[in-house]
Amino acid sequence: DVLDDAVKKASRSDYTVVVLGEGPYAEKAGDIDDLDLPRGQQEYVRALAATGTKVVLVLVQGRPRLLRGLPDVVHAVLNAMLPCELGGAAIADILLGSVNPSGRLPFTYPKTMADSAVPYYHRQNLGCLVNKTFGECEHEWPFGAGLSYTTFEYSNVSLRVAEGHTVDINVTVRNAGSVAGQEVVLLFVRQDTRQGNVPETKRLIKFEKIQLGAGNAKVVQFRVGATDVGIYTNTIGRGLHRVVTDGNYTLMFKADTKCNSSMPQQPLCATFQAKTVSTSNWEYSS
Repeated sequence: DVLDDAVKKASRSDYTVVVLGEGPYAEKAGDIDDLDLPRGQQEYVRALAATGTKVVLVLVQGRPRLLRGLPDVVHAVLNAMLPCELGGAAIADILLGSVNPSGRLPFTYPKTMADSAVPYYHRQNLGCLVNKTFGECEHEWPFGAGLSYTTFEYSNVSLRVAEGHTVDINVTVRNAGSVAGQEVVLLFVRQDTRQGNVPETKRLIKFEKIQLGAGNAKVVQFRVGATDVGIYTNTIGRGLHRVVTDGNYTLMFKADTKCNSSMPQQPLCATFQAKTVSTSNWEYSS
C-alpha cells in the first residue's frame, strides 16, 4: 500500500517533502467545479504529519486549491504553481537554500469556496458572515503574501507634497536577517468615502523589488499622482474618464497592513487630502 509505505518512511525521517496538487491543463479542458484537492490528498498529508515528521508541503497547481486546515499541520508550504519542465530543479533550489525565495501571491488564496470570488480590492461594503458577524472574509493567505529565508523591517514612513500635483512617500527597508534576499515593496491606497460608488478596501498602486545584503537598508520612494489614486467613471457627455474624488487618502505599505484615516496613526501608513482645483488638476496636503 502506497500510504502505508509513505507513513513508515516518514516516521523514520526528521523532514518529509510532500508534493501534491494537480496535473497540467489548459483553457476549457481544465475547468473544475470543486476547488478541493483531489481525493485522498488531504488524508495523505495528515497521515504523514501524524508520525511526528516535519512536513514540507509543495503545491503544484495552476489555481488555489482549498487546503482545509493543512497549513496548520505542516511546517512549511511552497506554492509552486505549474512550473513546467525545469520546475523540479527550481523547487529543489528553494528547498535546499540555494535560492532565497522572494515571490508574492498574485491573488488572494481563499479558505473556502464561499470567499473564492472575493478579491483583495473588494468594496468596503462587501464581506462575509464570520462567527455570526459580518466582516472581512477569511482567507488562507492575502494577496501579496510570501516568505523568505530572511526578514525585512519597515520603518521611517514619511510623506510630502511634491511638484506637479503629486505626493512622495518614503519608507526605509532593512534586511534584518543573516542572508541576502529580495523584497517586494508594495504600496496600497485606501479611500474611506467616494462620490458615486463605494471605494475598495485597498488597491495596489506601486511596487518595487529590491535586493539587500544581510544588515543593509535602503530608502524606497514612490511618487503618487492622480493617475494612481484616481478611478475611471462614466459621465454623461464625457464618457469614461479618470477622476480624483476630494477627500482623505491613506497610503500603506505591505500586504497585511490595515489602516484608514479614522484609525490611530499606524507606522506603515500615511494620509493625505486631495482637493479639486480644476477639472484636470488636484492639490494635495499631508
